[in-house]
Amino acid sequence: MPHNNNKKVLHLIDSGGVYGAEKVILNLSQHMRSNQEFTPIIGCIVNSEQDNNDLYDAALALNIDAIKVPIRNTLIAYDALLAGKAFQRSGIDIIHSHGYKPSVLAFFISLFTDIAITATCHLWFNPNQGPIKMRVMVALEKQFYKHRNFSYIIGVSEEIGEELSSKGIATEKIKIIKNGINIADFAKQKKDGDLLRKALNISDSDIVVSNIARLTQQKSQSTLLEAAALLRHQGHPVELLIVGEGELKEDLLAQADHLAISEHVHFLGFRDDIPALLNISTAFAMPSIDEGMPISLLEAAAAKTPIITTQVGDIGKLIVDNDSGLIIDIDKPQQLADKILTVALDTSGKISQFTDKAYQMMEEHYSARAMTDNYQTLYRTLLDLRPNNHE
Repeated sequence: MPHNNNKKVLHLIDSGGVYGAEKVILNLSQHMRSNQEFTPIIGCIVNSEQDNNDLYDAALALNIDAIKVPIRNTLIAYDALLAGKAFQRSGIDIIHSHGYKPSVLAFFISLFTDIAITATCHLWFNPNQGPIKMRVMVALEKQFYKHRNFSYIIGVSEEIGEELSSKGIATEKIKIIKNGINIADFAKQKKDGDLLRKALNISDSDIVVSNIARLTQQKSQSTLLEAAALLRHQGHPVELLIVGEGELKEDLLAQADHLAISEHVHFLGFRDDIPALLNISTAFAMPSIDEGMPISLLEAAAAKTPIITTQVGDIGKLIVDNDSGLIIDIDKPQQLADKILTVALDTSGKISQFTDKAYQMMEEHYSARAMTDNYQTLYRTLLDLRPNNHE
């Protein structure tokens, strides 16, 4: 870990890839580094030091300090004790947790160290079923958030803030900090787009629809596959770019095969060229059933890619139907297919006006710099509240 006079903030996360929350952490850490008031360190929870971790690799590639934090499921309490002592020796001032397992660990560590803790809820998770250990962790997270050691809990949307309040967390503890992205990363580069189309065997006449998300029920990629099948069977040259990994990958592969569109669905896994993928897309489709404010939606707005989405979570604050994008109902593949054609066949300039409006809204309210300023203000308050503060 680094050793300097700046206050050190450890972003603790149990990560299975580089998705929305991970991108928030990377964007936040980059701007924290440039501001030089706080030193960000990304702590990736793993089973052992030898485990590969995509977020760890992505952080190092960006010259962001990162560590692996071994936490074995069978020895959580013991490993939490070891981790807490290591964090204290390394001079960590704040643990900023992202997710239920990191938040539980942060709370335990706060009981025997003077490290301040805070947590961001990127999506409030209420599993009705699942592994017992996961349900126990979520139940503990809810209770620990009420404890005075968690001075503040951050929601990335008003809806998540309301969910936190409904679970008994004091209103004065809840802060809303909107996600933000590095807008400059999404400038269009036609040359790169031409090369990417060639690599993916996509022609200029194809209708390219992208989706960037975990492959889970929440993200509802199955609806997108059904919509693509409807369009393909009508003779429209639709190609899907599905970026991400997740528990439903095999099911989605089977669904594409069953719908006879496998040749036209590109399961791309994790990618580090999201701006280029968005720039070759005719439309970005997000038929999710639940969201906060998804980073990939902000990225699509930054790339000025036309957006088709459900109006869940905070999405409606950026995408207004027939104003800054197109809205569909949940689980309505025919609606999605119709909206894809609306975008693809537009010659009036209306869709371009939508993308301009989405970009303006995103630039005003969802920049990484504004997000970082808000978090750093909160960090200063946390340090002021810390017992035995000697500042």
